[in-house]
Amino acid sequence: KLRRWGVRNVVVIPSVGVSPEDLPSVATAAGCDYEFISIGRLLDWKGFHLGLRAFARANIAGARYAIVGEGPEEYRLKRLARELGIESRVDFLGHVSRDACLRTLARSRMLVHPSLHDSGGFVLVEAMALGKPVICLHIGGPAVIVDDSSGIRIRAADSEQTIQKLVEAMKQLHDDRALYDKLSRGAFERGHREFLWSRKMQQVNEVYTRALADARAKQAALLSCAYPGAARSAQAQGGAVLEASSKKSADVAA
Repeated sequence: KLRRWGVRNVVVIPSVGVSPEDLPSVATAAGCDYEFISIGRLLDWKGFHLGLRAFARANIAGARYAIVGEGPEEYRLKRLARELGIESRVDFLGHVSRDACLRTLARSRMLVHPSLHDSGGFVLVEAMALGKPVICLHIGGPAVIVDDSSGIRIRAADSEQTIQKLVEAMKQLHDDRALYDKLSRGAFERGHREFLWSRKMQQVNEVYTRALADARAKQAALLSCAYPGAARSAQAQGGAVLEASSKKSADVAA
């Protein structure tokens, strides 16, 4: 929408991140209790029902699915699991502490996040920082947070198509170990490269630095015709502002 209005150089910095201090105790967890995990408030638009239907249709031998969270859809989701014949392979863990949630996530192979309307999602960056590939829909915040190096983003026109593509993604990551390992590495690298809070501070500072540099250049250009001396002064002052901004950011990061 901003580009349609003529705005150029749009930079999107998702307002979610992770601190490495939260991860060391769980990042080394050995083995997996679950093939798939979904985490969040159990609401209809979160798409947990799509994940359950896809899990049932995929019918992967020995696979288990964890649902972490509570909410008004809990009864319906448990009933759906019974109707689909997967009740014994799906664990509804309810509300748990953040530490317990991260431990369960660390002991799962991949995150299934079929949310139909989502602006962000801390669980996405937490999963990536733990090296867990993400299966999500190619809409909203998840489409920005997850890329092709860290997961599988699904484009679908309706519920049936979404379920079928979820099935395909689940099977693909389960069956293709090379692909799984590639996305696992990509998820870990992206999580630590782009979504650590220290890195996000640098990203914001870089945006302001570029904006100040552009403003300084435009100001100098406007003044240069009539007031050459003023243009040089404005340029020098702008440089001092940029230097101070960069130094402040470095001090905070340190």
